[in-house]
Amino acid sequence: MSARRDDNGAAPSAPDLKSRVALPLSRKITFALLGVSLTGILLIGTVSFYFARDALYQARSEQLLTSASDRKKVVVNTLAAWKDAAGLIQSRTQLRLSLAEYTDAPNPVSLAKIQAILSDALASTESIQDIQICDPKGGLVLSAGRPGPARYNCSAFEDVSKAGTQVRDIWLSGDGELYALMTGPLELDGRDLGIIHIVMSAHEILAITQSYDGLGETGEMLLAEQTPEGHARFLTPLRYDPNPNLTRLTMSDKVNAPIIIALQGNEVELVTPEIRDYRGNPVLAATAYIPETGWGIVTEIDREEAIRPVKRLFASIFLAVGAIVSLATLIGFYLGRLITAPILDLVRVSRRVEAGDMSQTAGTSSRDEIGYLAESFNRMLRTLDRKTLELEESESRLRAIIDNTVDGVITIDERGTIQSYNKACEDIFGYGPDEAIGRNVKILMPEPYHSEHDGYLKRYRDTGEKRIIGIGREVEGKRKNGETFPLDLSVSEVNIEGRKIYSGLVRDITQRKQAENEILRSNEELERFAYVASHDLQEPLRMIVNFTALLDEEYKDQFEGQAAEYMEFVISAARRMQNLISDLLEYSRIGHQETGLSDVDCQESMGLILENLEEAIHESGAQIIFENLPVIRANPVRFSRLMQNIIGNGLKYKAPDRTPEIHIVAQERADEWLFSVTDNGIGIKEEYLEQIFVIFKRLHGKNEYSGTGIGLAVCRRIAESFGGRIWAESTPGQGSTFHFTVPKQIAMEQAA
Repeated sequence: MSARRDDNGAAPSAPDLKSRVALPLSRKITFALLGVSLTGILLIGTVSFYFARDALYQARSEQLLTSASDRKKVVVNTLAAWKDAAGLIQSRTQLRLSLAEYTDAPNPVSLAKIQAILSDALASTESIQDIQICDPKGGLVLSAGRPGPARYNCSAFEDVSKAGTQVRDIWLSGDGELYALMTGPLELDGRDLGIIHIVMSAHEILAITQSYDGLGETGEMLLAEQTPEGHARFLTPLRYDPNPNLTRLTMSDKVNAPIIIALQGNEVELVTPEIRDYRGNPVLAATAYIPETGWGIVTEIDREEAIRPVKRLFASIFLAVGAIVSLATLIGFYLGRLITAPILDLVRVSRRVEAGDMSQTAGTSSRDEIGYLAESFNRMLRTLDRKTLELEESESRLRAIIDNTVDGVITIDERGTIQSYNKACEDIFGYGPDEAIGRNVKILMPEPYHSEHDGYLKRYRDTGEKRIIGIGREVEGKRKNGETFPLDLSVSEVNIEGRKIYSGLVRDITQRKQAENEILRSNEELERFAYVASHDLQEPLRMIVNFTALLDEEYKDQFEGQAAEYMEFVISAARRMQNLISDLLEYSRIGHQETGLSDVDCQESMGLILENLEEAIHESGAQIIFENLPVIRANPVRFSRLMQNIIGNGLKYKAPDRTPEIHIVAQERADEWLFSVTDNGIGIKEEYLEQIFVIFKRLHGKNEYSGTGIGLAVCRRIAESFGGRIWAESTPGQGSTFHFTVPKQIAMEQAA
């Protein structure tokens, strides 16, 4: 083996290497381990105590924050359930109509109707305890409820119509039950009919505040509201102050109390020593805030209980440190002697490899970790030599592949400078590698992208916001001769040794875009032809239908046997043709008429749709179920036709052994509304789920089910005119679900 040469060209020997070492490694290891161990005696105890204490505080505070968040969810869900229950009563049309009748002309019939509705509401849920209805002047109209909770004066809340439905009060009754008062306006077509008071049972909130699971021996949950004077009023009994009249806490006296901090709208962990609860005890706490009611939530535990495990841990750690110091001294001495010799050998071989001699190997006589290290070092050298050759071959193959691919491949750095540029890019852009590499990639971009590209990169470096990275899209490119053209661009990001490299795949799609434009032009011509043809066929077909009907009427008695049958065939066929042309004309109009977007209240539109389908619904006994449909941005006539066609389809293809049921729901997504119409009809086989939207496609004979085969094609055309899509899912024999989407306002306005 040839070692690295010294200044005179000779390789240093082992004694020379040892003589150059000021302090042998064996002694360094011994002294280092001993020093660390001795220092640990002084530091570990103190550091571990504070670290463990802070870690325990953090764990406890996170546990408290999770508990506060979970309990907040229970309270929020309870409030939402109350509001929903109140809303169901307020939204009852019959209640508002009866109240309006009674307000206009007090009479026992209207009052009885109101009484019946309130009794029904009370019977439907255990949560509602009492209901009062007051007129706009503060007079009591009617009350109904269970014995227990007190009723409120009608004039107590005169600003309800402005504030809306909300929790007005919460109190603890003499029998230990917690109640809450919800108030809200009653209106009909903008007319103020009065106020409704609803007393709700708050046993869920009482139960969650009196549950101390996970809060230890001293922990508790506090729920309070802020009084007009700025103080805290606890809404439920406290663990250490079960005052049935509910405790009040003066803010000026307890500025560091967690509940005061919670009522200021904070959701934090509180671990500092100055945090003291309403008793004056130091505590760890977490707060939560419910903005809808202004309520604050606190979960807390005494600091003394929280730190108790740390004190026990400290004593154990101190004993362990002494044992570790003694053991470290012995281990350091032994390891130093064991490691020194093999390491010196590795140093010698490493220096030779550093000089470029890859044929050297380290001695592997010892069968310990150092010996394994030497063997691994030797394998690493052999692998490194092999991988170097493989890397060179791989780079050659990769360059050949990239240079011969049909797509352009460009890589740039974080500043936009072109790093590589394949042969396809030369053909696409006209620049050679020597003209492109080293220049900014924006030379391949027309305005305004040319001027804005540096800003794109800077914004991404500063914010991490991706606008094109990882997303393929169509953009415009610029050739060397200044010509602009369409291309597909896909950009990916790679981190290489801490540097970001962006790789772009580009494809010239000029011919494809030309073909697409030609197809669009042809489709437009076909649509115009269908529109004109169906429109022009209307008049002669109408004449055929009318005169055939007159002929049948005038000479009906003279037609006998087969002649009468033929006449019936002619009339039936003419009418089917008339319906077919009428549907085809409507189908064509969708492609020619303006979209005409406006706000559409889908809930109200369903009323008109059901009126149009009233006869079919009545004959089949169908149930059409829908609620809480949204207001969307669409063409109202087209939306109604789309929904009517789908519902009518469900009525037409009903199962013979059950009453039709059609459910309509709408789900809000990030940028669109998803409507789903589900029926329990005969269903559709999976292979036909796409064909049913093709114009004139029928899965059944005209004698089985009526129709022209255009209805679902019209639905698809309407959905696409909104910028959405439509599809179906079905289980034969069980029913079908038709889904369609309607983009939200911004996307639709752009599409229009």
